[in-house]
Amino acid sequence: MAQIEALQARIEQPSPRTLTPEDIANIAAIISQSQVVTDRDSRSPSVFEPKRSPKKPDPPMLSDGIDPTFTSWNILVQAKLQDNADHFDSERSKLTYVYGRTIGKAQKHLEPRYDPKARNPYQSVDEVLEHLATIYLNPMR
Repeated sequence: MAQIEALQARIEQPSPRTLTPEDIANIAAIISQSQVVTDRDSRSPSVFEPKRSPKKPDPPMLSDGIDPTFTSWNILVQAKLQDNADHFDSERSKLTYVYGRTIGKAQKHLEPRYDPKARNPYQSVDEVLEHLATIYLNPMR
């Protein structure tokens, strides 16, 4: 920043002055450096960050396990988490996503272990899916 201010002060001097090729090269270098920093700081895509996978559609909301069926919903949720793995920074963000794809009865079954004060909170998405499977899948099937 100090370099930019010094160059601006030289440019804004009251007496007419011509910029030397060295001044122009310095200005160009400072501008390109500040743009790279801005790109990284604003989290916009840049040459330093790989592109994310294309966003896959979200599965429908699971409520009572009838429409959609739990089996269908489970397949779609697992595909989403696998295909867009680079969109989820942690297991916690995956857990939050899965909870957000439930409503009604299904969400009520999950609430006690998602509660911030829960003694035994879910540690993985697999635990959540196994729990829901015990509720919505027929063990005699």
